Amino acid sequence: EHDPADFEFRVREYYNNIVLPYSPQVLAALPIVESLDIDMIAPDHGLIHRGKDSVKRIVDLYREMAEQKPRKRALIFYDTMWHSTEKMAYAACSGLEELGIPTRIMSVKQNHHSTIMTELGQCGAVLAGSPTHNNGILPLVAAQLTYIKGLRPKILVGGAFGSYGWSGESHKILQQYLTDMNIEMPAEPVRVQWRPKHEDLIKAHQLGKSMAEALKAKCQD
Repeated sequence: EHDPADFEFRVREYYNNIVLPYSPQVLAALPIVESLDIDMIAPDHGLIHRGKDSVKRIVDLYREMAEQKPRKRALIFYDTMWHSTEKMAYAACSGLEELGIPTRIMSVKQNHHSTIMTELGQCGAVLAGSPTHNNGILPLVAAQLTYIKGLRPKILVGGAFGSYGWSGESHKILQQYLTDMNIEMPAEPVRVQWRPKHEDLIKAHQLGKSMAEALKAKCQD
């Protein structure tokens, strides 16, 4: 009775923003659930699942999300002041997609942190971008990284990039955030002073390619 695509998005949204840290408990509980003869699941949150097919579909979806198996998909999230870091994001995306990794770019200004987290739940790679601001990173990027860290997703590879005018610390700060989440960094962060030139965008493009190669090596299925 509900649009299947919207239904699945809402389930993934709830799981990745609430349940994700408890994935081991979910995996432990699923065999018990499957041993029962269930006609209907009426959760505290979300739609009611009626009938054997619907019950099986939600149980299978929960297992998939809880297992967090490696996925050949990437997410790039960023903030930008004068579009320089934004241009780097698109260059990195082109490198990933050149090697066959579907990639989504999301601005932290235009997307809620829970929407970004929902997308990240289906990705094996993440790239974070921010210009340097007051010797640090932009507040919305810092908030997004802190939010992601608290949910403990299993991300395989990460990357960092950003532009700067004077001191240029953002790329190292981003790298440290990702490293603290036990995310492997297959390539050095890319930083650009002022507006990126053609050669700078080539470096960002290569960062994307390095990420794609590292992700493929970890997803040999």
